[in-house]
Amino acid sequence: MGSSYREIISLQCGHFSNFIGTHWWNIQESAFCYEPLNTSDVPKEINSNILFREGLTLAGEVTYTPRLVAIDLKGSLNTLKAEGVLYDTPVQDEDLKWTSDVTLHKTDSVPKNEFLTDLEKVDKIRSGGMDVDDTSQGSQEEADIMDTDDPVPSERQETPDVTKKIYNLDNQVNVWSDYLRIHLHPKTCSVVQEYTHDSVTEQFDVFMYGQQVMNNTKTADDIEDRIRFFTEECDSLQGFQLLLDTYDGFSGIGCKLMEQLVDDFSSKTMLSLAVSPSHFPDTTSIEDSQRVINSVLSYDRLCNHSSLFVPLSLASTLWRKPGSSVNFPNLIYDASLKYHNSAILAMALETATLPYRLENNSVQMNTITDTLAAMGRKAASLSVALPVPLSANSTFADMLSNFIDVFPWQSVTPYCSQASPVNCYAQTVALRGIPKGLFKRSSTESDIPSDNQLQTCRNMDEMLRMYLTAVFPRTLNSGIFVEQPCKTTTPFPHIFSPKIDKQGLERDVNRPSTTAVESVPVMTTLQSTSCMDNLLSSLHTEGKKLDINKFHHYLNSGLEVDDYSESLENLQELAQCYQNQIS
Repeated sequence: MGSSYREIISLQCGHFSNFIGTHWWNIQESAFCYEPLNTSDVPKEINSNILFREGLTLAGEVTYTPRLVAIDLKGSLNTLKAEGVLYDTPVQDEDLKWTSDVTLHKTDSVPKNEFLTDLEKVDKIRSGGMDVDDTSQGSQEEADIMDTDDPVPSERQETPDVTKKIYNLDNQVNVWSDYLRIHLHPKTCSVVQEYTHDSVTEQFDVFMYGQQVMNNTKTADDIEDRIRFFTEECDSLQGFQLLLDTYDGFSGIGCKLMEQLVDDFSSKTMLSLAVSPSHFPDTTSIEDSQRVINSVLSYDRLCNHSSLFVPLSLASTLWRKPGSSVNFPNLIYDASLKYHNSAILAMALETATLPYRLENNSVQMNTITDTLAAMGRKAASLSVALPVPLSANSTFADMLSNFIDVFPWQSVTPYCSQASPVNCYAQTVALRGIPKGLFKRSSTESDIPSDNQLQTCRNMDEMLRMYLTAVFPRTLNSGIFVEQPCKTTTPFPHIFSPKIDKQGLERDVNRPSTTAVESVPVMTTLQSTSCMDNLLSSLHTEGKKLDINKFHHYLNSGLEVDDYSESLENLQELAQCYQNQIS
């Protein structure tokens, strides 16, 4: 079936990117409303069809899979099959024509954690036929492998409610598939066979290694085929959003992929999200230097080819030794766990991308990227209030009145703390999940004397506009409000302070230990701001300290000394775009 949903294709390139993406898709799926619109009291605010593709099970049930290509190394998927399980077929014994002795080698399967075990039980109990890809272009190969004879359980079994059960997965998550809740399309996972995940002897830690992978015709064709599958079924493709690890060999894959996308889809929007963990354990001086070189090369290329480029990390500073992790007043998280790090960044991205994913009054992705990237400022920063510091005994209007000189959000872009309104050129703010009863004081309280002008606002959108205009008077502001909060149900990590209740509001008493936080209000701002000068200049400084001639892995893999020097010069020129204050 066709669609006209202004589709966006997502790309995840790298292990940490897939950590973030897994949380991101889980959050979106947990907010799906499968009831018909006329039977649901919940207004449909988010258009899931922009990022998801629709299909039908053989039982006639609607199912969604992300319009996604995820790239990772061999051995990184753990218990997840690269082709997923939507088109599983029973294993058939085949007649062997070999007449000599046959030796059977069997490897032990990787055990699943409690969450995945319960999830598997749910799938088996609910099994009534696999997904029918009625939105594809009629791939005969996929049709041939569809399983139409799945057995129906002979006995009635109790279905585990994985959304309500509380799991502690902190010590059970090794790879991103260990907490993947949604099903992926068979065309999603592309596994790089040339390198093995977490290999000690052959590390995938050099930008040029990624470039070489993309020069392998078989690998490049596999990725191109997957992207083509999703693009060909789109009626109104907006563009691509790329999550990319910029600190290791995936930086080379992602940059080469971005160059090819620009060549093939020159009229489409390209949003690059450059991610890095906030913790690198036991690294050597050489490894620290290689992260700098990889970042120099990838930041230069991504800024050149992207419509907008957003660096993301919970480290306050990056490059050789990441600085201290961002402090969120109502979060208690372990900065050394990618499972925690990625969850925070996923919530920030899930909220920040709302403006171009709304059901009504949404904007095109290129409107946002063009506005923020004006005057050659292609790099932007992202900040998030997580959760919004709203007390159950206060109002949002009163809360905002306390954030005039400082702001309620923390930056998840390194080197960008609290951006000054004087040096913020443009921003798009997304706010979600503020309960209607906490909008402003009730009519019975309105007689209380107050100089807070926000109390006069008629709705949340008006209040947000008034606040941004007052605090950022010379900034090009835009803002949207969505009633739906950010879902944090299983398998989201338990990183919220005990003072946060199950709806994400601050309380005077601790939340019961048996109660998990189910949703939170979130506020983000995507900004074009002068603080990007700090980030780009610091990278230029660190990169210039290194003599590229001493790093033979790069030169032997095809990097020219002049190319590295040019990348440094480009970063310096880009940094200068942010050195002029708003007049």
